[in-house]
Amino acid sequence: MSKCFGITLGLNVNDTLDRLLTANTKIPLWQSLISGGLYLTGANIIQTAIGFGSNLLLLRLLTPEDFGGFAILLAKIGLIFSIFSFRTSTLIISATDAEFSERRKDLYYTVALIELSLIFIVSFFVLWLGNEITYISILLLMMLGLRHWTETNRAFFERSMHYKSLSVVETIAKISGYTLCVGAAYLGWGIMALVLRELITTVLGLLGQIWIKGITVRTIVCPQLRELKQMSREASGIWLDNILQSIFTQGTILVAGYIGGARVAGYFFQAQLFAQIPHLLLSSVINRVVFNWFSRIEETKDRRFAKNHILKLISLPILTFAIISSLLVDDLVPWLIGHEWTPVAPIYIGLFGFIIFLTPFEILRTYCIANNNLLRLNIVRSSMLLFLLLPIANLYIDYLDLGVALAVAQSLAYALAVTLLLIFTRR
Repeated sequence: MSKCFGITLGLNVNDTLDRLLTANTKIPLWQSLISGGLYLTGANIIQTAIGFGSNLLLLRLLTPEDFGGFAILLAKIGLIFSIFSFRTSTLIISATDAEFSERRKDLYYTVALIELSLIFIVSFFVLWLGNEITYISILLLMMLGLRHWTETNRAFFERSMHYKSLSVVETIAKISGYTLCVGAAYLGWGIMALVLRELITTVLGLLGQIWIKGITVRTIVCPQLRELKQMSREASGIWLDNILQSIFTQGTILVAGYIGGARVAGYFFQAQLFAQIPHLLLSSVINRVVFNWFSRIEETKDRRFAKNHILKLISLPILTFAIISSLLVDDLVPWLIGHEWTPVAPIYIGLFGFIIFLTPFEILRTYCIANNNLLRLNIVRSSMLLFLLLPIANLYIDYLDLGVALAVAQSLAYALAVTLLLIFTRR
């Protein structure tokens, strides 16, 4: 039986904002979503600020090889998770109220357990074949497993729009994880400090859900063949999108690691973290609130109206950030994190397009999923993979540094993706 409890959210919204953005949705739903968006935005600002500050300290305490080794290992395990995860959490959120029966809830819960067990078995086997069974890799595997389960449980929360309690829990978890990570790095734990950060954050996030009585416990059922076929149809597009996304993002890190070594991977990993700052501030709202909203809006024209205004709202601030930060990065990098990290600056400049187009891409992605335009989305995803050939080709012409070549590839890929999705979602 479900044990999902939460806090009812509500917020008095300005009439003008309401007319601009509600897109003819029901007022109670919109008020809950706007309220949740404000909570998540506030939490994201706090989390990003603390994450940025702690990362500056970590860059003084750890080496590029530490960050690179961590990023490469995380990319390997993350890729396996993407292949064998059917995005149950996404199905939970996107299901209509009519579809979300007690039987369907039990089915989602059962499938989540099955895919989690499968992921552990495959990941352990792959690590064993690569002779990478270490306490660090095992801890990372445990962390990703717990994170997967936490996301599944959180999806039940988000259907009820319990964003306030989730924001508090996640903020406390992030602060604790970053604090312990800095302490461990100061004590000389090296890459283990980064693993500890992720593990502590995930564990506290799950414990926080339990503390607010949000843990979801349901009956394990034996899925019928027709139910599995239906879920497969629902999940296939999202699953393929997730795989293509993981191949592109994790593949970039793996290319950097295998061609340039852990040091180059570390430089690229850090440059990408800095480039993601605007997106990190908005990611929870986009991936959770906006997706929830798009999924609940019944009329396609209303979704399109909302999508267009959200894109207009975020474009100018992101562009401003990209221009100013790119102009200042050469001076800021050695001042903030030391001369050892100066190769990060040109990589960051190469990520200019990535900074501008990442958030619009994620908005358009959620829109496509809500509209069930997954075929077009996956065509766009596939086209992005072609840009991974750029850094490999660059090795033969030796025109750009490997890290810069990877950055330019990502920028071009996201620019193309946003252009294509704007064309596809125009009508």
